[in-house]
Amino acid sequence: SVASAEQGVEAAHKGVASASRSLSEAHRGVADAARGVQDAQQGLADASNELAAAQRDASQGTRELRDANDGVTDAEHNLAQAQRDSKQAQLDLTTARADAAEQLDDLGRSAEGAVLSEKEAILGLAEAKKRLSDLGKPGKDGTPTEVTPEERARAALAVQRAELGIRDAIDSREEAQARLAD
Repeated sequence: SVASAEQGVEAAHKGVASASRSLSEAHRGVADAARGVQDAQQGLADASNELAAAQRDASQGTRELRDANDGVTDAEHNLAQAQRDSKQAQLDLTTARADAAEQLDDLGRSAEGAVLSEKEAILGLAEAKKRLSDLGKPGKDGTPTEVTPEERARAALAVQRAELGIRDAIDSREEAQARLAD
C-alpha cells in the first residue's frame, strides 16, 4: 500500500507536468486570441485609412462630395465596428486567460487533495491494523487485556473500511490526474 501511495505521488507529479502542458496549450489559445486583437486593430487601421481616403474624395466636387460622404459614413461605421470588435477581442482574451488559470488551479488543487487523501487512507489502514493486532496484548501492568468478539469484529471492520478508503482515494486520485491530463 505504501508502494501504491508512492506510485500515486509519482502519478500526481506526472499530472502536474500534464497541467503544465495544459497551461502551455492555454497560452497558445491566449496567443490566438491576441492575434485576433491584432487583426481587429489592423481592421481599425484600415477603417481609419478608408475614412481619410473618403475625406480626400469629398473635396472633388458636389457629386463626388455625395459619394465621398457616403464613403465617410461607411468608413465611420467600419471604424466604429472595428473599435467594438477590438474591444470585444480584448475582453475575450482577458476572460480566456482568467478561465484557463482558474481551471488549471482547480485541477491542480484537486489532484493534490486526492494524493493527500490517499496518503491519509494509507495511514488510517496502518493504524486500524495496529489496533487490531494490539487487541488482547498485555497492558502496562503485564496482565492480558480481555477482548470481546464484538471488539475484535469492530477492529476487523475498521481495517476493511480503511482498505475501502484506500481504494476510493486511489480512484479519486486517478480521476483527478486524468482530468488534469486533459
